[in-house]
Amino acid sequence: MSCEFSTKDRDNVTVGGFAISDEMWELQATSREASWRQNYQAIRWTPLRSGMLGDLYLNSPLSMQCNKSSGVRFPGYWENIPIPHILHPLEPPPSPCSPAEKICTGLHNTSWLHPGWARRPVVMPWWQTGPQHWCVTKT
Repeated sequence: MSCEFSTKDRDNVTVGGFAISDEMWELQATSREASWRQNYQAIRWTPLRSGMLGDLYLNSPLSMQCNKSSGVRFPGYWENIPIPHILHPLEPPPSPCSPAEKICTGLHNTSWLHPGWARRPVVMPWWQTGPQHWCVTKT
């Protein structure tokens, strides 16, 4: 696997790019022949990896390139924009799991499940990418 550009000389992590296809995933099997969506879905989403990515997006300043429909950039400085403070958060979506179940993310194997526990996959809408979700319950 190779990158289109090297970040070996940088002290900090490189996250993002001008497009989703520019993002770099450390130690994840990706393919130039696969689409960005296929590469994203091929990532082994562990609870730790999902949590770290979520924390990064929630706490890192934004760096944006805002273009008009003509492709010309909007005027202004768009680097290190602070994360907006949400005054009135939206209600969380209803859980696909029953009240007796707990939703879990990215469980690729069941070796951690104790005897007497079971899981069932959550069917996600086709447009949502990312880790597989599971409903876990005591049997």
